[in-house]
Amino acid sequence: MSDYIFLIVGASGSGKSVISRILQKDYGLKAVQSYTTRPPRYEGEEGHIFITEDEYATLLFSTVACTEIGGYHYCATEQQVDNNDLYVIDPEGVTWLDLCYGGARTPVVLYIEASRKVRKERMRKRGDSPKEVAFRLKHDRKEFAWFARRARKQQLRYMSFVIDNNSDDINVAVADMLNIIGSLTSDNTEDKK
Repeated sequence: MSDYIFLIVGASGSGKSVISRILQKDYGLKAVQSYTTRPPRYEGEEGHIFITEDEYATLLFSTVACTEIGGYHYCATEQQVDNNDLYVIDPEGVTWLDLCYGGARTPVVLYIEASRKVRKERMRKRGDSPKEVAFRLKHDRKEFAWFARRARKQQLRYMSFVIDNNSDDINVAVADMLNIIGSLTSDNTEDKK
């Protein structure tokens, strides 16, 4: 485990969850399984721990990142961040993390960019309803515009990188992300020698 927590940020359909799963399965990285009050999209969905609103209320004071999307809450604790390598998170969650996280890891933003057209098609293919796709596209246009501009210009508080994921081959974005992670973690290893 490195000294970094890599924050994977991207609009709906950008590929962030797929990339995270590949990095976990094929490269042994560990990802935060954030808590959410949202019901699972399908049986056996990974990436979240599904909880009730009452359970969320008891967790709230121990969280270091939280957000609300479509009336559902998402959150993670400091222990989760400290014990993992990756965290799929949205811009509001990054803002909360900046304010509340005092743990041992240094956050690095990996912003995944994909066009609206590509994201819409991916959401449709994964089975999102037309209503859900429309909601996500509208929500994300507002939520991500400022964050994307700041990530591209290195104007975020944390070190940030932009990864293009418009390709039909997800492995291109995975390779780009691995190059970034590898360069930072090898630099970190060198510093400790």
